Amino acid sequence: MKLSRIISCLALVFLFLETSGQVILNGDFEDHNFSSCRYNLDNDQYTNSMNHLWGLGSGNELDVQNSACGYAEAPSNDWFVSLAKGFSGQYDELSLKMSEPVVEGKVYELTYFELAADTFENNLIPPEIGLSADSLSFGTVIHTSTLTDFDV
Repeated sequence: MKLSRIISCLALVFLFLETSGQVILNGDFEDHNFSSCRYNLDNDQYTNSMNHLWGLGSGNELDVQNSACGYAEAPSNDWFVSLAKGFSGQYDELSLKMSEPVVEGKVYELTYFELAADTFENNLIPPEIGLSADSLSFGTVIHTSTLTDFDV
């Protein structure tokens, strides 16, 4: 299976940061209050249930899943998060907390896993990564994924 095509309703994302001991807290989405799959959580439900993570997109319907949910295998440990783009053009977004503030001029390495599913017919959208000092703001785009084909 080739990775990196996003067909907007299921984007499985795995994020972590490795550099000088700095990490994204709960970057593999394991630290939360759920025991089973949860779908279409509004931003407040997501934020109140996921430690060090915030839901902030206008799509307002984040999913927290594990491999038993039937959509995909978790790329690390047991859990992953699904993001969507609705037919009205609204996007799911999430914010992740870093263990320390970013230092201007310092080089960081960000590694993540993304997977798309064509379960829902919708427009292709590449995931973007932003940087912000405010957990409820997307901030400045620092990376946009390149869409490529893959086999489902």
